[in-house]
Amino acid sequence: MIIDAPCHGKQYHNEYSEDYPNGSPDGIIMEDLLKEFCRKEIEFRVVKLNNNCNKMIEIMKTCH
Repeated sequence: MIIDAPCHGKQYHNEYSEDYPNGSPDGIIMEDLLKEFCRKEIEFRVVKLNNNCNKMIEIMKTCH
């Protein structure tokens, strides 16, 4: 995944105004997706284009 901004939800960033501060309007929870990837042994890699995603990436690291 190539990222330049964190996903929806104020828990993933400190700096942005957020149209969806409570998370995805579709009810998608990033941590749940990553746990499912682990269970299915799906390899997941992140390429960040800037430092805007650092907080989200730290949360992602705890999801296995």
